[in-house]
Amino acid sequence: MNTSLSVNPELSATVRARNGDALAGINRCLDQTAIPHELSEHLLEEMLGGIQTAGSPRDAVYWLSLARLTEAAILCAGHYADNCEFRAAGDLLVNPRKIRVHVPGRGPSFTKARHGRLTDQLAQRFAGCDGGPVDKREASCEIVAPALLPDLYRRLSTSGYFTGEYLAHVETRLTAVSATIAFLAAWPVAANEQLYQRLQEGDAALREFVEGHLCRFDPTWFWLLGHRIRQSRSLNGRASGKGLLSPLADRDALAAHASRN
Repeated sequence: MNTSLSVNPELSATVRARNGDALAGINRCLDQTAIPHELSEHLLEEMLGGIQTAGSPRDAVYWLSLARLTEAAILCAGHYADNCEFRAAGDLLVNPRKIRVHVPGRGPSFTKARHGRLTDQLAQRFAGCDGGPVDKREASCEIVAPALLPDLYRRLSTSGYFTGEYLAHVETRLTAVSATIAFLAAWPVAANEQLYQRLQEGDAALREFVEGHLCRFDPTWFWLLGHRIRQSRSLNGRASGKGLLSPLADRDALAAHASRN
């Protein structure tokens, strides 16, 4: 995956900018990113930081931008799963981004290496130290930054601005990512090249069966929310009450607009 966008100068500038202008810049970056191929967890996390820094929960554009970022993260996770990049998909879906580990009486806390076993890290950190080795049951772990997709879903679901139908649609696709990972791992295939080869060698029935277990997510919501953000900015829209931002209520109108533009 191309991670060079993580240092995109325009994105960095938006984090330093103010309010709506910065959110517009972040959304322009999303518009200009090849979805999902140029997405990465690092880029998505950087954009989340920009939205939090620049936006206000009182503004419609803030919540719409978070929803659009969630759509981008879902597309990214689905793409990873469909291409057998299970660890990358799992990072977005379940693996906390940062965990602090503290062992009482054994010095300051430390950040756990994300993809290593805690037992191994404790053994390495305390090797040769006074007090002997540390059992993982002695350590307390604090999740400082949860996995990105559950974090984004929590923000949307507790905002009061999105319909239950839309939130259910988000949750259904998160479940689909897990199901695709489980299916491909159990087949088993371990790499995209292996999956492609087995599909090429299989008959039409096999290909249809496998395709039915892949994510293959539609990016429609990602693009429609982008239009909704531009529309809200042009109207200087602000969210002033629960339930005012219900993307599903706008879908027919947005789809009609998208078909004309």
